[in-house]
Order: sequence, then structure tokens, then C-alpha cells
Amino acid sequence: MGGEILGDAYDAGWVAAQTSGGAVALRVMADLLAQLPEPPTVWLQAPTYGNYVPILTVAGARHQALPYYDPLRSELTFDQMLDGLKAARPGDVFLMQGVCHNPTGADMSEDQFTALLDTLEALGIVPWIDLACLGFAQGFDADCAMAGQIAERFPECIVCITLSKSFGICRGRAGRCSSRPAPATRRVSPEQSRPSPVRGLRTLRTMVRR
Repeated sequence: MGGEILGDAYDAGWVAAQTSGGAVALRVMADLLAQLPEPPTVWLQAPTYGNYVPILTVAGARHQALPYYDPLRSELTFDQMLDGLKAARPGDVFLMQGVCHNPTGADMSEDQFTALLDTLEALGIVPWIDLACLGFAQGFDADCAMAGQIAERFPECIVCITLSKSFGICRGRAGRCSSRPAPATRRVSPEQSRPSPVRGLRTLRTMVRR
């Protein structure tokens, strides 16, 4: 699925792992970041997805929040978010959601997303995108566009995916974590090293091949 989601930018430089859904993919990457010799800060949109802070906290990953949405005005606080990113260090990570996945129900416009990528690139921040509900907005290919743009522009990036919702196999727990480049070394905790369930992934493979 790497090429289907990330397009031509998906090449041999990527390393991917099957996971038990998207939440486990997030936890694997959070553990990885926390174990780096110089752990980065993970910058989050606020409000953000409900499991992000618990996952990062348990993994021991540093994180800070940036204003993303004003519920009283029902509008994005986009400029404030970009201003907040100026406090980040090169090598820090920005965790965002793909379309149909943001808990506020408010996605960035194409121009805003381009401006965000410009800012991340200028500041040397690594983008980390969490994808779910692909195909529920404008169609599967269009909903993958954000991840494809990140993969094309950034030599270092992280992509976590759950395909359970898109293919109606939520109990199948079909997930994936991908990064480019791969870290040289990392420890794998026992709960991560257990095999992921294969029933959902086998179902997904059959659906895609047909």
C-alpha cells in the first residue's frame, strides 16, 4: 500500500512495519522518537486527537501543543499555529491528521497546508501525518494527497496509517507505520514485537487485488 498512498515518492528509502491498527503505529513511532540520542519535541495541534497525548506520555516523548482551532469562533487559528512553530528546534516533529480525521472537523485548505509545509521545511521540522478514514472526503486517491505531498518534499518524514475504517474491517486492526529515513538502531518493547493480527490484512489484500 505504500505506493498507493504515497505515490512515486515511495521508494527503497522507506522502512515500513505492519501494526495492529493506527494507534499502535503511533505508539511505535513515539517510542522511536523518545529513544533517539537527542529526543525531539513533538508539536501537536490543539485540540488534537484524543489518544495522542496519552501515547506520547507513556512513551516518554516530549510534546507541546499549538493552537489550531477556536471553538467559540468556529475557525482555525492557523496563523497562531505557524507563529508557535517558531519556537521549535530543527529536528523537532509536527504531528498532524489527514482529511476527515481531525477531531475539530475543520481541515486546512490547500493553501494553508502548502503554507504549513513551507514553514516546516524552512524551520527544519519533520512532518508526521496520521491517516485514517481515507476515501471518506473526496475519494481515496484525493484523500492521500497530503501524505503524497509530504513524501515528495521532505527527505525525512513519518506516516502512520489505519486502513480499518476505509475498508470496513475495524475489528481486523490493519495498520502501518512508515518512516524515511529509518533510524540506525532502536529497541522494540515486548508488546510491540508480538505479531499483528493477519485476518484483516488478508481481507484487505483480497479486496485491493480484486
